[in-house]
Amino acid sequence: MLCCLHPDCQNLPERNGYCSSCNRRKRKEETDALKPKKVYTIPKVGEKRKKELPEYSKLKKKFLQGRWCALHGQPCIPEDIHHSAGKVGYIDQWASDNGVTAFMDVRYWVALCRKAHEFIELNPKLARESGLSESRLSKK
Repeated sequence: MLCCLHPDCQNLPERNGYCSSCNRRKRKEETDALKPKKVYTIPKVGEKRKKELPEYSKLKKKFLQGRWCALHGQPCIPEDIHHSAGKVGYIDQWASDNGVTAFMDVRYWVALCRKAHEFIELNPKLARESGLSESRLSKK
């Protein structure tokens, strides 16, 4: 009688009808099913960014005070900051020398309302033409 789990198995079956290899495989599957699964989740915010966020919040609040939306003008109060030159790396040599990342470089921040920010993000060509965004490829 051949083992029923492996058709090409040449081992002799034990009392339950399975060979020793298949019995071992079944026991392992059963014990693995009882073990809690270790799930790794990717953090939403990296360690480096976590350190920058408290200072960023203070700068953002100060930056937005008394400004109007750069796209809609006076009646529209901004609540977002658009990073016109991106958030990653350093924008120019001065920023690199002074340790000011693109995320924290106030020189390239634009105050926008939520609707304007969504519009700019969805229409990058128009944003570059209107001067609200810069090409990420040609950093200074």
